[in-house]
Amino acid sequence: MVIQKIPILNFQVVYTSRFTNSAGGTKELYYSNGGMLNLDTNKITPDGGLTAEDAKPMNMKANFIEPFELPSMKLKLVQIPVATQ
Repeated sequence: MVIQKIPILNFQVVYTSRFTNSAGGTKELYYSNGGMLNLDTNKITPDGGLTAEDAKPMNMKANFIEPFELPSMKLKLVQIPVATQ
């Protein structure tokens, strides 16, 4: 039997969870190997990104996304008249 070692080209971990804490409310935080998406603040930060120490055994480099804020969206409700008979 021949076992061929295949190099890892990509590595992605996504951990999704809803957190409840003593401050109240539900927190939606989504993690990947580049950082964290916080839906409470609409911000993406490098928190939780792949560190050099963890990347080294996989022959990878550290991965931290540049922080930025997602655009805010506002919904406009429109009332549609209903025809009566």
